[in-house]
Amino acid sequence: MITMSDEIDLIQNPAIGSIIIWKFLFGYGTKLEHENFEILFIVLPIIFNHEMRSYIDSTRKTSGLIKVAEKMMKDKKIDIVYQINNNAEQMKELTLESIRIGLITNLFVIDEKMNIETQSIKIPKLSKKTEEVLKIAERIGFWFSELNVLEIEKILKVRF
Repeated sequence: MITMSDEIDLIQNPAIGSIIIWKFLFGYGTKLEHENFEILFIVLPIIFNHEMRSYIDSTRKTSGLIKVAEKMMKDKKIDIVYQINNNAEQMKELTLESIRIGLITNLFVIDEKMNIETQSIKIPKLSKKTEEVLKIAERIGFWFSELNVLEIEKILKVRF
């Protein structure tokens, strides 16, 4: 169980944010095309929401993002989804700093076509709680890779 103190540490730490984005990209595939770059701005707001993470964690990888939204709607928790867009705006600087750190540390690189590619890097041993968060980030990346930007916007009620 992640405590409020753990949540604050995650949210205020762009180094952890860069690892979360790297793990998301790892789940997404080896390359995020430049025209889909904006989806990176909703990764941290999703991950840093404990309730959203719980729904994602309790949903099988094969079920997909739509199933998460359906479960939240059934439980009358859809307001969490509606908060993602606002939270993305509030976390824009953190996301940019996390991306910057990821680029500086070579967790991911930008190729000549402005696509983002993940690098195979061994990261140091992390806490069990952080590992759980990274597993969820990878799952989200996998789900996003199966959708186009318009589908992501519709399911998560966000605008890019």
